[in-house]
Amino acid sequence: MSVEKNKEVVRCWNEDILNGRQIEAFAEVLDENYTLHTLNMHGIEETKRHFADLFSRYPNWSLIIEDMVAEGDSVAVRMTYTDNKIAFMEVMSFYRLTAGKIVDDWYCSRDIK
Repeated sequence: MSVEKNKEVVRCWNEDILNGRQIEAFAEVLDENYTLHTLNMHGIEETKRHFADLFSRYPNWSLIIEDMVAEGDSVAVRMTYTDNKIAFMEVMSFYRLTAGKIVDDWYCSRDIK
């Protein structure tokens, strides 16, 4: 898979699927063995439950992609999380893709004061 295609998948995951709260579309971009390492979360179904809970607790949550770089099968993204369009967290996410789907996901974050 090309670097540009990997960036497109990661952009779709964040901007279209997460911002659009399209839980039914998770399997379109996440590999069946998807792991969110930071939260020790494995598989699409566990991920769906996590984000359904997040969306219900924070109905106005969204993210803004600030920067994205990629090399080989990896994509790094710097994002801002917002609630009611007010920035509250900066996030760095690192993704690894295989065959056009996200397999591994790591992130670190810091609150914006």
